[in-house]
Amino acid sequence: MNKVIGLTGRPASGKSVFARCAEEHGAFVIDVDNVGHEVLKHPETIVRLSETFGAGILDQDGGIDRRKLGGIVFANASALKHLETIVHPRMCKSVFTTADAAAKTSIVLIDAAILAHMELADRCDHIVVIEAPWVMRVGFAQNKGWNEEELKRRDKSYPADPFPGNIPITTIINDQTEYELETKAINFIEGMKHGTTR
Repeated sequence: MNKVIGLTGRPASGKSVFARCAEEHGAFVIDVDNVGHEVLKHPETIVRLSETFGAGILDQDGGIDRRKLGGIVFANASALKHLETIVHPRMCKSVFTTADAAAKTSIVLIDAAILAHMELADRCDHIVVIEAPWVMRVGFAQNKGWNEEELKRRDKSYPADPFPGNIPITTIINDQTEYELETKAINFIEGMKHGTTR
């Protein structure tokens, strides 16, 4: 069985670059945001969320409008908690099932901004935390279509849950070029493959 690595960090810190490089070098990447998007399409989830937050979160086809939902939950801690109660269990089940199957043949990377908060960290053999200076994160956020106020709003709702104490943690500082971060990602994944990363 191969290692399961948890990748985390604050919004717009460079996780996607790290994850892309890891995938290019043989890791099986589970993007938890994408898992969440799939969960939001499930009929039972749609019904529960519309009952909780109102029909205003639905798009013209009756699905969840993520932008409208995000506008509610990122501005209200109680609303965010309700959302998590509904979607996190289904998301975690999907992640664990996929990770267990993929780990038979590949190193697995679980890319999750709120890794510890979702209790996904408990299933990891190693955790990577990406950190970047605020000014660089603002630039990364703009590439995602967010302005600085949107980044501040998302950052404010970012949970600071502790990681399990028995799991090795590698902190990678993303304060230079994208190439430098790619190099760090490649070195880490190759080290995990060959047992030199501890």
